[in-house]
Amino acid sequence: MLKVVVFRCQLFKLSESFIANQARVFRKFKAFYVGRACFSDSKVDFGDSVITLEPLSFIKNVLFVLSMRSKYLLDSVARLSPNIIHAHFGVDALYALNISKRLGVPLVVTFHGFDATATRKALFRSLKPAWINYALFRSRLKTEAELYICVSDFIRSKVLALGLLADKSVTHYIGIDIDRTYLRKQRNNADKVTILHVARLTEKKGTQYLLEAISLLDGDNFELIVVGDGPLRAELEAQIKINNLAGKVRLLGALDNHAVLQWMKKADIFCLPSVTAKSGDTEGLPITILEAFVYMMPVVATNHAGIPEAVLDGENGFLVPERDANKLAEKLKILIDSPVKRVEMGLKARETVEKKFDIEKQSKKLEAIYSLVIENYAHRNSN
Repeated sequence: MLKVVVFRCQLFKLSESFIANQARVFRKFKAFYVGRACFSDSKVDFGDSVITLEPLSFIKNVLFVLSMRSKYLLDSVARLSPNIIHAHFGVDALYALNISKRLGVPLVVTFHGFDATATRKALFRSLKPAWINYALFRSRLKTEAELYICVSDFIRSKVLALGLLADKSVTHYIGIDIDRTYLRKQRNNADKVTILHVARLTEKKGTQYLLEAISLLDGDNFELIVVGDGPLRAELEAQIKINNLAGKVRLLGALDNHAVLQWMKKADIFCLPSVTAKSGDTEGLPITILEAFVYMMPVVATNHAGIPEAVLDGENGFLVPERDANKLAEKLKILIDSPVKRVEMGLKARETVEKKFDIEKQSKKLEAIYSLVIENYAHRNSN
């Protein structure tokens, strides 16, 4: 069996379960997960397939972050004899690049969002060493990465705008598990329509505009469930208090993927009013929207980034302009007031995810991409 190293500096983040999920269903490749550290205890699910710097000292971890090099990781990956390395996010690709070059193994990198859209100024102002390295050295990916995999056509357009090469880029949608044995909806509260918002509480996710829209809606026949945490939580809690929304909005904080899917199962409407942040950061194509589609939920979202590649306005959901709370409230009200519309759009949503985002089909396509890259790399280096 062929081997792929899946590289992410911080492995297994709660919001990035899709990285491991797509590798779990590989048939031709065995995946090994390599990075600086594991973000959660979920690494126990992967046993000896995980390699990190956690056994090393704090100083050696810091040196890796600054220099983008680690003899320990290089030697550990060398013992695996991988056929290809797949880095998630352009930032992380620079850290995988040294390993790729030293071992003579092709590197592919998936661009997800901010790594294609954040401005150089924003990367420098973050004061994060990895982001600063990316601002300084990302041009290396132009020649030294074999392929740029983009999670949406929108992200591909942004990657090309960075000066990366069109003939080395491809759009590939990340798939999700559509074969859910517990698919049938279980209403959370038969007297109220449940609107679900799952997002890290940052500017890009537009949560403040959703709360503003909720404040514009009359009646007590709905509730908003917000799942997620982040730097704007205190500000959003203050907004809820000022607008007397405590009876309509519940902030649950961050939940693991299983708990999130239980809310997907219960909710009636999914809402993600994403916006372009001041830093330029945008979405790629949010996996949470696809999860909502699996559970036959209509989605109310913004005409933003790659979202229109999944949400078809008036068919499986509604699209509104960014930062337009009035339009957001208008579309939410249509779905709150019409169970029939929710069912119709929910069925269309399920149809969309089955056709375009089935994880089995998408991971098979990804393995085909790997095989082609390996073949082309070997052919070029044999001449």
